[in-house]
Amino acid sequence: MATRDSKAFPPNSKADIIFISSDGVRYGIHAKNLEVNTGGFPPINTQNGLSVTSEPVLLPENSSVLDLLFRFIYPIDRPNVEDMDFKTVIKLAEAAEKYQVYSAAHVCRLCLLRFGNFMKTHPVEIALFAAKHGYAELLELTGAHGALLPLSTVVPLLPERLILPWVGATSIH
Repeated sequence: MATRDSKAFPPNSKADIIFISSDGVRYGIHAKNLEVNTGGFPPINTQNGLSVTSEPVLLPENSSVLDLLFRFIYPIDRPNVEDMDFKTVIKLAEAAEKYQVYSAAHVCRLCLLRFGNFMKTHPVEIALFAAKHGYAELLELTGAHGALLPLSTVVPLLPERLILPWVGATSIH
């Protein structure tokens, strides 16, 4: 796969680690920012305060997700998540949860809850996200909107452990 350098986070001599997206974009990221602002990226090996990581780390996310995610680990302008479409928000939310980018995860949860009518238009997807990451309050709120959907549409999408809670939550509303 051909690679190209990120314009916002180019690999350079000051970067401690190089990440490569699934679509071949190389990112130069500072270990200190990962350490302070995340909890789920691969650890950086250091000796005497200097990185000894020589191999780039391949990430399964594409550059459109990583371009957004990495902005949350630096003291720079954050992306305006409220203006994003659902597909972008949910991909960013999944990456933020996976790599424990706390500020991005928080903003994405708020966005799923309050902005863009996502709760009305994507209640099943939000319920699955909430269940996967243990957000009971978000899962419960999807019930009111999911009640409008036929069970024959929803049940095949849910893991077995969520079918009864979903049916119970939707029957209340």
